[in-house]
Formats: sequence, structure tokens, C-alpha cells
Amino acid sequence: MDTSPATLRTELRRELLDGQVRFHSTLEAVAAEIWDAPSTNPGWNVRQVVGHMADQPAAAAKLVGLARSGRGLLNHAPIRLVDAMNRWQVRLRTRGLSPEAARTRFDTGFLLLAALVDEIGDDEFDHETTAFREQHSVADAFRELGRQLDDHVPQVIGVIGDPELMATLSPAHRSRAEGRGDLRHHT
Repeated sequence: MDTSPATLRTELRRELLDGQVRFHSTLEAVAAEIWDAPSTNPGWNVRQVVGHMADQPAAAAKLVGLARSGRGLLNHAPIRLVDAMNRWQVRLRTRGLSPEAARTRFDTGFLLLAALVDEIGDDEFDHETTAFREQHSVADAFRELGRQLDDHVPQVIGVIGDPELMATLSPAHRSRAEGRGDLRHHT
């Protein structure tokens, strides 16, 4: 398997574009009447989950920057405190958020993250950081967008209840969409 920086950049670009399509498809499927309905994630409504997803490209770009520099983030805070801070921040950032504003927020962060793929030096992809008690290389930090969408898209699709969208999910993600999956760190 070719693991050259050029191949890695190509893979990362494809994964990022796949994430952009997943976010847009999910957002387009959200009807206005469910925008403030509870999601399958306890304590979060659809608007809050979508808003959290909309923030993820910019958050991944920050994580890439941390990994490039080797600086850590919130490694000693209790996970319950980190989760509480996350809920509070999401609730503040999503007040009055419209679907159009969520799309703009996602796309603005996405452009920043996508541009970083070409700015990373060939020798930087293995640089690492520890953030939220997890180890991330620069290459891995780019993939955080996909992981976040894996966690949160099902929480919106579960409310929409569209069989075609549900069929696109893995069995584990289908369980999350149905409110039966592991949501411990995403409440």
C-alpha cells in the first residue's frame, strides 16, 4: 500500500469531500418542523446536533494545528467537565441557528480544513498531539471530521426516519439513529 504524502493527501481530500456531501445531504433532509425536535442524543435537539456538526471542520482544522505544533488540549480536565463544557458551548452557538447559517458555518470551516491538506509539509503528517486524552497525528486530525459525522449524522437521521438514509448507515450507526447506540461522550 502506497503511504506517500501525495497518496495520503489524495485520500484525505476524498474523505473530506465525502464528509461535506454527508453533511449537506443530512441537512437537506431536515424538514423545518423537526429543526427543534429532540434528536436521538439525549439532551440535544436536531438544531444543536446539526450546529455541532457544522462546527466540526473548523474544530478539525484547530486539531491539525495542535498536532503540527505538538501542543495538547484539555488533557487533565475530567471528561464530565469536558462534556458539560461541550453541551454549554453547543447550546450557545446554536441559539437561533438556521439551516442556511449551519451550511455556511460548515462550508467556511471546510474550506479552511481542505486548504490545510496542501499546506502540511511532507514530514508533518506524523506529528502528534494529545487532545481530550486522545492521541492524534496530523493525518488523523484531518479524519476527525468523518468520525464526528459518524457519531452525529445518525442522531439526526433517526429523527427524520427516512428508510433510504437509514440504509446508508452501518448497523452500529443505525442503532445510534434509533437511540440505542453508545452516546456516553456525546450528551
